[in-house]
Amino acid sequence: MTGDFSGLFGFSKDKGLIHPSEVAKLFISIPYEKAIDAFKAFQQDQQLKVFPYIDVQLQKRILQSLPREKASYILNKLSSDDRTIFFSALRGVEQSSFIDFLDESHKASLHKSLGYPDRSVARIINTEFATIDRDMTIAEANEHLRKFHKDTEAANVIYVVDKNGKLIDDIPVRRFVLNEPEKKVEDILDGFCTSLKITDSKEDAVQKFKEYDRVVLPVINTDNLLLGVVTVDDVLDVTATDEQLGKTAGKDLAQAKATYPSFWGVEASQAKAQQLIAEAKASLKPFGEKAVILEHLADFITQRHY
Repeated sequence: MTGDFSGLFGFSKDKGLIHPSEVAKLFISIPYEKAIDAFKAFQQDQQLKVFPYIDVQLQKRILQSLPREKASYILNKLSSDDRTIFFSALRGVEQSSFIDFLDESHKASLHKSLGYPDRSVARIINTEFATIDRDMTIAEANEHLRKFHKDTEAANVIYVVDKNGKLIDDIPVRRFVLNEPEKKVEDILDGFCTSLKITDSKEDAVQKFKEYDRVVLPVINTDNLLLGVVTVDDVLDVTATDEQLGKTAGKDLAQAKATYPSFWGVEASQAKAQQLIAEAKASLKPFGEKAVILEHLADFITQRHY
């Protein structure tokens, strides 16, 4: 059975049509790829009717196969109950990633349904981060990162997780650079990884950023599943003009995003940035002329206006 099911929709069996829940059951008898193709053949209103009745594993695969705007449309158009049921069945970063598809009002409503406090870090979680397996060699990990992860502000820290997505440790990128490629990832772990709970408040995050001198922290749930990260944005959001920045200056602050300025104020943030740049340049000294370009890049970070 691999045909077009779109003509089956209806709520009256007397007319030869069947309920969307019965249509969803038909998907069980065919491979995932065929079920996804069948779902895509439906009209948009039909997709919305049948989606809540589909098995959650197929739901996830369908959403992953769709363009982001179409997947976002489905998740935002679901009823509140159906949306909560879907997200409650997700684990770890899967949940965080799909939450990012929601508009702000539905996101806030879902956070409340999932039991996340208004000022919890769940509201500012970032799912653009990199993970690796402890059994990889450093060379294998580097290749994996090049293939599957983007260069983001959280990319200076790599997270080690087990097969279930539970957080084991974090590794700064510099540790990869300074160790031999044939070493195993587990050989360079230090066993210390500070993290935030998904229910921790933004004030808790501020305290940990200060206490541990971090610019990015992992966020976990009570089962130690890695859900995402919380980052500290650069100081330009509140010091540059709209034209220099390329966005509305102060926008991050107005939206209560986790940034250095929102934590420590502008002057303290600038001082912190200068301190970090000085430390980075000091670490580059042993490399002599080979590190000149990196030293100039470090200076550029704090001197630029956009």
